[in-house]
Amino acid sequence: MSLVKLLGYSTVVSSSLLLKFPQLLKIHWAGSGQGVSLYSILVDALSSGIFVAYCIVNQYPFSSWGESLFLALEGMLIAILILWYSNQKSYIGGLLLGYVVCMCLMVSPYITIPMHTAIQSCVTPFVMSGKFTQIKQIYSNGGPGQLSYITVTFMNYRSWSRLLTSVMETADIILVTKYGFVSLANSVIALQCIYYANTGKLKTK
Repeated sequence: MSLVKLLGYSTVVSSSLLLKFPQLLKIHWAGSGQGVSLYSILVDALSSGIFVAYCIVNQYPFSSWGESLFLALEGMLIAILILWYSNQKSYIGGLLLGYVVCMCLMVSPYITIPMHTAIQSCVTPFVMSGKFTQIKQIYSNGGPGQLSYITVTFMNYRSWSRLLTSVMETADIILVTKYGFVSLANSVIALQCIYYANTGKLKTK
């Protein structure tokens, strides 16, 4: 097995098990999603699902995208927790229904490969808007709130390793561009978390 393949599978395993679960647990234990951008979480969950469909139709190796399947599901769980603890439970059913319908459509024969390519090309700006929303929220709050440091760390590891595996295994310019921008944004979020590490509490409003 090549080093790139090994890196790919290690990313699948580590990201599936460690990337989102610390965030899930932190929100659950705190009983609050304060500081975590719901928009960013939903964009990540949607883009992960779209990415899985794109890789399946292009027959890319599982080692280059496998964790995205689990991250999509875990992202939706985080969104549900945020809504639950912010007393917006009435939105949960509609959110789940909309997501399931969208994913069923993405894997249906109605979406051709050229359409998948076009959709994937449009995903990157939305993903970046989600990242910028999280960056802005951390800055506005004066700290990361319930954003998990462990999740942020593995988020960085995953995006940079996926940049490498995308270059080596798929040579897909769309994926390389996406992971390049996402890696930079994730690094900014990580630096924010380090900067605010000694902040005792969020800004009061």
